[in-house]
Amino acid sequence: MVNFLSEHRTALLLAAIISLSAGGCSGPYLKLGDDLLIELSSPDPNIVALAALAVSESSDKRVKEAALPLLCKLLDHRDPLVRAAAGEALERITGVPSDYEPYRDPAAQEASIEKLNALVSRSLEAPHE
Repeated sequence: MVNFLSEHRTALLLAAIISLSAGGCSGPYLKLGDDLLIELSSPDPNIVALAALAVSESSDKRVKEAALPLLCKLLDHRDPLVRAAAGEALERITGVPSDYEPYRDPAAQEASIEKLNALVSRSLEAPHE
């Protein structure tokens, strides 16, 4: 089961967000504001998860770079959907796979989170093109 989750995590994550954002047949869809970095601090975990994935798809490198520390902070968020979206976004932005498992207790993920924080720190310190 764990192998299935790790192999299909993006599809499962997107399916969960879509089902939550649909709000039923007649409910309103979740909408992100223009500033994705602000949305990463929303009190609504569904908005935060959507914003994390949207940041990872952004064509603006400055937005992605500015989001990196925020995404790292979300790795120990109380909501596993937010943690999954943040982990996925970090992998998409950095291009580096990690051993972070968002559905495990964040305290048990301390080593993985530290590795991602170090990766982000190095990428922010690196000279820009």
